[in-house]
Amino acid sequence: VDGTPPADARPNVLDEHAFAPGEDDPTAVLELEPTGRWVAEYVPVESVEELGEGRLQVRLRVSSEDWLVRLALRLGSSGRVLEPVRLVSRVADAARAGLVGYDADRAYDEQTGRADDPPADTQ
Repeated sequence: VDGTPPADARPNVLDEHAFAPGEDDPTAVLELEPTGRWVAEYVPVESVEELGEGRLQVRLRVSSEDWLVRLALRLGSSGRVLEPVRLVSRVADAARAGLVGYDADRAYDEQTGRADDPPADTQ
């Protein structure tokens, strides 16, 4: 196999379908550890600030808050959302909800989206 594509292969032009943030999209700020720097390379960012020791602070426009929550969960300890505050809270709530399955003593409330500690008498 010489690596030549089939004659009927068509190039995939990503620019036509790639995400392009809008001017009206809200801005978010993330702090990235060295293992999370890939975000600045793969996601359109408005600014990148070197924080030292390989860490970055990036500012980006977000058309979907749900997407940013998923990105933050994927980053784990490699990054964190600093702004806006409402997204910091959403990420924290989503992380707690994800951990509920690993802690039998905590209950997840689907209405509030929060994990609650058990009553004191069951601890």
